[in-house]
Amino acid sequence: MGIYHVKIKGSSGQKRGVADVLLCVSGFFIAVELKAEAGKPTEMQSENASWVLRNGGISLLAEGDAGVSESIQIIKGIQNGEFGSPSRVAGFFGWTRDGAFYKRGKN
Repeated sequence: MGIYHVKIKGSSGQKRGVADVLLCVSGFFIAVELKAEAGKPTEMQSENASWVLRNGGISLLAEGDAGVSESIQIIKGIQNGEFGSPSRVAGFFGWTRDGAFYKRGKN
């Protein structure tokens, strides 16, 4: 199954805080925020990530090259069916209310 994706470029007419990359992978909506090493999401980015999670999507924070590589592995796992249903996947990856990203194991 393929992956639909779009890279978001900030502009004055765009809603603030939208993730940098939006994807649809095997029926899963995924928002990926890209940050430099030790970069922190803005308040608007955290609010948008929470909105995605509350509505059954997946929100990933990719910090630096390692974070991008990890996000790619997560997306490949979703594409290969390693995580099960959308609600099960959303429980593995997300952001806390204070904007911190968390990842739990698949078990």
